[in-house]
Amino acid sequence: MNFVSFPQNLKSIRQKKSYSQEQLAYESELATRTIQLYEKGDRIPTIPNLIKLSQALDTKIDELYPDLKSMHLIQIIRERNEREIKATTIFLEKSNAKDMEEIDKMFSGFKKSYTMSDHVDYACNIHRYLLRYAPQEIQITSKKVISEIYQQLFLNVILDNSITKKIEHTYFEVHYKLFQAILDKKNCAIVSEYQNHTENEENIFREYLSFRFME
Repeated sequence: MNFVSFPQNLKSIRQKKSYSQEQLAYESELATRTIQLYEKGDRIPTIPNLIKLSQALDTKIDELYPDLKSMHLIQIIRERNEREIKATTIFLEKSNAKDMEEIDKMFSGFKKSYTMSDHVDYACNIHRYLLRYAPQEIQITSKKVISEIYQQLFLNVILDNSITKKIEHTYFEVHYKLFQAILDKKNCAIVSEYQNHTENEENIFREYLSFRFME
């Protein structure tokens, strides 16, 4: 991914809007120091911060960062799902009754949740719990990706009501089946549901990226 164009584009668009670095920081809810580092090329922006900047500057993300491709995020999602399959398999092999009680407790909250934000919060907590018996290298990389996808990027998706209405039912249904399969310790069902989850989530993010980048 070519990062060279972003600092120059950010500075140019900011100046066309007659924004100072301080004003852009205020409008985008980022630190002034962050804006300075971006424009110097000393820091690569996260997707959520790119969204904030594009909204503050009233411009498309691909005008700020032309070389950012949606397949990059799709690949992150695929890699995360592969790690979670491994972690869940290990969890089922080593988990005890207390572990299942914790999953069941969180799953009860997930079933009672009413909003997409709540669905995401409960799902994130369950996925994190499933990592407890995974090797350290899987835990570290998975938690980082889960945090990026669920707590930052996905929570930006749910702010778009037009997209939320299309994906909320699917998101809840897929995770419901997945977590129930874990409680039932059905390994085959888990792999099947993860594949289902992967396909649905890829479609969700592809639609999201298309909405953000191309509208």
